[in-house]
Amino acid sequence: MKKLLVFLFVISLFSLVFSIEALLSDIVHWNLPNNYKKIEINQQNMLGNIKIQDDIYKIKIMNPFSNPYLWIDYNSNNIKDSNELYMNPIKDSFENIFTYKFNIYPLTTTSKDIPKITILLSLKGKQNLMELYYSYSSHKTGYINFKNELIKTALFTQRADGIYNLDSTLSYGIDLNKNGLIDLTPDKKEIFNYDDVFKYKNEFFSINNVDNFGRTYEIIETNKPKKFYSSFSTGDKIFEINKEDIIGKTLNTSNINNKVITIVYSDINFDVIQSCEKCNSRIKYIYQWFENEDLKDLIMIFVYTGEEEIQVPEKTNENLYLFNDEDLIDMYGSKNDDRILIFDKNKTLKYMDYYWVEYDSLESDIPQNGKWEMSLEDYKNMVRNLMY
Repeated sequence: MKKLLVFLFVISLFSLVFSIEALLSDIVHWNLPNNYKKIEINQQNMLGNIKIQDDIYKIKIMNPFSNPYLWIDYNSNNIKDSNELYMNPIKDSFENIFTYKFNIYPLTTTSKDIPKITILLSLKGKQNLMELYYSYSSHKTGYINFKNELIKTALFTQRADGIYNLDSTLSYGIDLNKNGLIDLTPDKKEIFNYDDVFKYKNEFFSINNVDNFGRTYEIIETNKPKKFYSSFSTGDKIFEINKEDIIGKTLNTSNINNKVITIVYSDINFDVIQSCEKCNSRIKYIYQWFENEDLKDLIMIFVYTGEEEIQVPEKTNENLYLFNDEDLIDMYGSKNDDRILIFDKNKTLKYMDYYWVEYDSLESDIPQNGKWEMSLEDYKNMVRNLMY
């Protein structure tokens, strides 16, 4: 019995050492901008239906073209009770369309922890069509006592009912560089999917035991994953690549010396880039310049990020390597996106398309972010500067 108690104590101590709990606020700060669902509205009577949790309620746009407000008939009695009316919206914009934004708290839920709903009312087109969009996607912030340091953290859910589950609808953020902000840009590696592993002080961790209402979660120590990439920025050395491409050529960046290296991510298939005369794509023009100039001191690593099966060209430049590889996509890019990075002859990252976030907007409902992309002329000038 004593041995069993000692064993249980050791197990308990191990859990205390390697399991750290994060406590998050019950306040929803903002909604993710790409997860709005459309509510179909009858343009004659301005009526539609909205699903809140498992129930469907009638929603109507009142006074649509001048000082609009919303009515949600929670009681299903066709009587406009005062607590069913949502007035005084915020004037806003969504996808460059003038909108009114309503932040509402449902009256029907049995749980006080359900996040607010954001509803966007848009006046669209010459026909003055009224459109409604809504989102439950939410974000909660807090701090975690991690290695005796208070570090900012966040949870994000995309579930329509606002519940936080440890599945593909969940992501989380850790302020690993401890600057007081969770960087939403992919390069900084501070936002993670539910099954991702992150690195802190040469140890690896993952998320566990997420509370359904996003109030707490745990971080546990784990083994180094087979695939792991650190954050990166200009001035960093290239990540080592040692792979055979789809043409059969082996690329080993350790063996490349005194050459400029560009990594080109594209969701446009390679046969289109080679042959499409009407396609107005910077990737196409960059590839054509690479082929026509016969740039012997330039290596191009082309990584296809699209969904279709990649088309293998019959003939390619000897300095071109062509990949359709998840590892390489995750290294510097992302699925269904295009991006360009340029490394000098010492294999140092000098130029790249970069992402930005307007941090002043993080306390609003829709953070603003975007990506700067180099043009064909930018690319040519940067490569020439590094080659000669």
